[in-house]
Amino acid sequence: SPAAASGTPENIVKKSWDRIAPGTEAALEIEHEGIPLTKITIQTNTQVKNAKITVEYIENRTEGIKEPAEKTYKYLNITETNINETVLKKAVLRFKVSKNWIADNDIDEDKIYLMRYSRGQWNRLSTKMVSINLSASPITGNVIFDNPLIDFLKYIINSIFGFSVLAEEEYLYYEAETTGFSVFAISG
Repeated sequence: SPAAASGTPENIVKKSWDRIAPGTEAALEIEHEGIPLTKITIQTNTQVKNAKITVEYIENRTEGIKEPAEKTYKYLNITETNINETVLKKAVLRFKVSKNWIADNDIDEDKIYLMRYSRGQWNRLSTKMVSINLSASPITGNVIFDNPLIDFLKYIINSIFGFSVLAEEEYLYYEAETTGFSVFAISG
């Protein structure tokens, strides 16, 4: 279904869908300087109508929510309309972390996690580093190349030699899977 995404200077991005069919992917691509999320991909168990996701970067954690034990890079609040935990089959959040922040805080780049605040506590989500920032479906795993030749060569080099060719990038990219939306912290 057609969808509209909008960003505002207040570090908020929204996307709406008229309909999401069960088993199909719905994605929110985020290109907002103030928001460390780059993509949310969801699948639902049932058909969903008039669905909406709102992503908001929050400067400090929300009052009444304790601080995670780990150092925190950024906080996010993700809210939904008609995509609650009952209908959500899978959601994959792709995000970026500044290499400078990782180095300044002496954090191992493999120890970056997305934390979700749920039921009064922080829960560490299964998080993995994505070596190359390709447009790929995190649910089906099919790689979609933005610049086919360059991205394909980077993909091949990474696959054969096991290292990222994006050394010039100022961010490292990660993915985490969640079963619902709420307040999140990118921590390490």
